[in-house]
Amino acid sequence: MSEHLPTEEIAPKITILNGFAFPSSGFSDTGGLPLVRIRDLEASTTETRFRGQFDPRYVLKDSDVLIGMDGDFNVVRWSGGEALLNQRVCKVEAKPGAIDTGFLYYSLQPKIAEIHRRTPQTTVRHLSTKTVEQIKLPVIGLGAQRRIAEILDTLDVAIRSTDRLIAKLEQMKQGLIHDLLTRGIDEHGQLRDPVRHPEQFKQSDLGDIPRSWDVVALGDLLTIRLGFAFRSEDYVEQGILNFRVSNIGRSVENFGEVQYLPLRFWQAFPKQRLLGGEIVIVMVGSPPGSLGRVPSEMCPALQNQNMWNLIPISGVDQDFLWFLLPGAVARHMSQSQGSARDFLTQKDFRRTRAVKPSSEEQKSIAKRLSVHEGRLAVERAELAKLCALKRGLMDDLLTGRVRVTANEDTA
Repeated sequence: MSEHLPTEEIAPKITILNGFAFPSSGFSDTGGLPLVRIRDLEASTTETRFRGQFDPRYVLKDSDVLIGMDGDFNVVRWSGGEALLNQRVCKVEAKPGAIDTGFLYYSLQPKIAEIHRRTPQTTVRHLSTKTVEQIKLPVIGLGAQRRIAEILDTLDVAIRSTDRLIAKLEQMKQGLIHDLLTRGIDEHGQLRDPVRHPEQFKQSDLGDIPRSWDVVALGDLLTIRLGFAFRSEDYVEQGILNFRVSNIGRSVENFGEVQYLPLRFWQAFPKQRLLGGEIVIVMVGSPPGSLGRVPSEMCPALQNQNMWNLIPISGVDQDFLWFLLPGAVARHMSQSQGSARDFLTQKDFRRTRAVKPSSEEQKSIAKRLSVHEGRLAVERAELAKLCALKRGLMDDLLTGRVRVTANEDTA
């Protein structure tokens, strides 16, 4: 641990260039250079291009440090190639020999985030160049700055790699769900092939499905159990978790606000008991139709209002139902769009059509999908660990709490 380090304003070490108000008459979908606006920062891609004359000062290159001056005040390193800097986005450039660009980029993130938290919001938050120039950073040597940037760059690479893997696994999962819920698994453990064996399929109102499957209403697959409108005056400091709509879809790590009910309520409300693994859906809220499973780590719990507990009937595998429901809910919501409702009704929901394989095939489908979902869970946990490590290192290294030297191999 280090002693307290002196700080200094970054103004003498940087140059700030505010974006230019390019005229909309030059906007184009094809020709010209990409135009970087606030909405483009995090994606590093642009929707609009500019055709016309411009000052070369406003041409961006990869690794330029940019800040959105309105809204969320995002700090990014541009990676979308040569582009033009539009108004309300600024470029922050390190003066040679004064501050390392990578160190500047990472240092600005927590500082700008703190400014964002302190900035009062009426309609849209605005950031000024002067406020950026007044940011103070610990006095750290250039060699150590570069080493800090290298360490954080290494973590960023690992985070992006894991993020890409998760995205790829998500795509694979959606493809696997589509195949398994339209073709199923035959007695040899293989996906049925509608091209080579069309005789194994039949037409239905949900398209071609295996001949042995049925198309039924959701009401033939599950029962619905309602929550209870617990009162705020019932809340206690310790007791049974009050499972609410705001908790649906969240992991234990980001579960949100936790509220508790008296232990005696466990006996008083047997139909609202949750033991973990239950499938719940938002009935009234934003958005209706959102699905989630109750984390076992947060149970026992009691089910609050504005959600349904979807309980599989005998002969329906709970895990199979979990994978089946998103598609069925999507069909239900698309058929209900014209009604402009912001809630689900039991009558219409129960009528929604879905496929029903045999109990054994349901288990086989669910097992295969659960293996894939398990791998996704491992990668998501790894991503969370990397992000937590980066946050901790940024706090330690950028404040000088933990020192590094230019020739250190590890930190």
